[in-house]
Amino acid sequence: MCRSTVHLAARGALLRLVVAVLVAGISGNGSRGSANVASCRHRMVFEIYNGYACDVIVTSTSDDDDEAAAMAVNVVGEVPSNASALRLTLRRAGVDIADNGSHTSTYSSTPHFSRLRGLEIVSETESFPAGLLSKLGAATVRQLSLLQSTYRNDFRLRLPPTSIEGPFAASGGSLSTLQLSDLGIEQLPANTFDELTTLCVLFLNNNRLSALPAGLFDDLCNLSSLWLGRNDFVDVEDIFLTGSGRQQRCGPGLARLQSLDLHGNQLQRLRSDAFRSLPSVVELNLSENNLSVIDAGAFASLAELRTLYIDSNRLTAVSSAMFQGLTSLTTLDVDHNRLFDISSGAFQHLAALRALRLKGNEIRSVSADAWAGLEQLTKLELSSNRLTAVNRSTFSGLCVLTKLDLADNEVSVARADAFVCLTMLERLDLSGNSLPDAERRRLEQRQWSSNDVGPAMCDECGNESATTDPSGGSGSSSSSSSSLITGCGQSGACDRGTTPSPRSSLSSVAARLSSGQLLVMALAISAFVCVLFLTLAVALYLLRRRRSALDFQERIAASSSYTPQSAGSTICTFDNSADGMYVKYHI
Repeated sequence: MCRSTVHLAARGALLRLVVAVLVAGISGNGSRGSANVASCRHRMVFEIYNGYACDVIVTSTSDDDDEAAAMAVNVVGEVPSNASALRLTLRRAGVDIADNGSHTSTYSSTPHFSRLRGLEIVSETESFPAGLLSKLGAATVRQLSLLQSTYRNDFRLRLPPTSIEGPFAASGGSLSTLQLSDLGIEQLPANTFDELTTLCVLFLNNNRLSALPAGLFDDLCNLSSLWLGRNDFVDVEDIFLTGSGRQQRCGPGLARLQSLDLHGNQLQRLRSDAFRSLPSVVELNLSENNLSVIDAGAFASLAELRTLYIDSNRLTAVSSAMFQGLTSLTTLDVDHNRLFDISSGAFQHLAALRALRLKGNEIRSVSADAWAGLEQLTKLELSSNRLTAVNRSTFSGLCVLTKLDLADNEVSVARADAFVCLTMLERLDLSGNSLPDAERRRLEQRQWSSNDVGPAMCDECGNESATTDPSGGSGSSSSSSSSLITGCGQSGACDRGTTPSPRSSLSSVAARLSSGQLLVMALAISAFVCVLFLTLAVALYLLRRRRSALDFQERIAASSSYTPQSAGSTICTFDNSADGMYVKYHI
């Protein structure tokens, strides 16, 4: 008992001594306080830049947000002159800041941040002061993001409408990425992007823009990606993508634009040649609008377009006139519209198309020659429609198709000759239909008897006619007429059993192996798969430790970079893959 009491007393005395030392140390520091834990905190601000997060007070000439101008910049906490990235909290003068004893630096002239590459400005006011970037010395910034601090639905950022130079012109010599998303912006002054000739990526999504002034993009001659999704545009003409016609600093504005995002707006109609003067666009996202009419030749100027999203609209029909000029298109998404059928030759101008998505419509029938001109199509999605039957003409002409999705339709009749001439078919999905399970599995495994197939003609794919020989062929018994056929074979002929299929060869090999050998092989394959998954898991874990968690826009922004090159050359890099840079999951 006495020993326990002594221990408790000793612990209490030690604790009081530590507290006393800490209090004395803090009071001895005077007015400077704990400068090391001030509002300028070292942290990873961007993916590729180490930087500091600071509180900033901007002293303005007026209390009116519309006339606010940055006259002095007060930074709470010391910022190293060699900082490569800053996150600044923008406040009005007079707003109280928590007293943490930190040092306040006032810059009456431009600070010399010669190595500043990344800048985030978190605004607590609804105005962006004119001249702020000049006061911060942001002449070398490559990534600039303007954010609101609370993400209020009623937040409405206003950019200075009367400034002589654009609000971001001070960084025009190096700026590569500009993010102005989720700010409630309703209007943009005509000079907003003046002198930003090196800009590669511009985010304006999730605002309240309904129209843009003429000439807004005139100086963006090197822009490769423009994000205008989730705004209030009703007509493409209100965006003035074609420019004002005035003399540009570095050539036609948007001449090198490759990706244009207009999803989630209120577009109702696309007029003929709506995207003129955009010769380099390879990806266009028009999903989640109210499109019900697409005039003939609406995309005629987009000769380089590879990916087109018009899903989640109100289209009731598609015709060949809609897609005139899209000779390079490889991916077309028309999911979740109101299509009732596919007319003959609807896609005949899309000779390079490889993926066609028609999921979630009301398609009941497919006309003869509906797929005419799609000699390169490898993937066709028709799930979640209202098809009731498929026959020989349903997929006629799809000679190189490898994936066919017919899930969640109303198919009760599926003739085997509808698929027998799809000689390259690797995957067929008939789940969620009205077919018996045994028949569905047999068709999905591409196995059917010659009696089921009948005289299947595959001439449209350059194959030999596949007919059933009544005599059973030379040296064949009459029982061979019920043998299984697994596709038409690589040569295209739908012969029945004259050439051993890969499936039958594997079966014969398995029959010759003992059960012990099969078990060893299965264990070896399982071990290999486990090692592979473990290796991938370790690699992903190490990768996550090296990279900070960024949202989708910052990852896209990091993919585009600025590199000084000779005049007239492209300075923005862009993902030109067939699937493009949009992340769209199709389940």
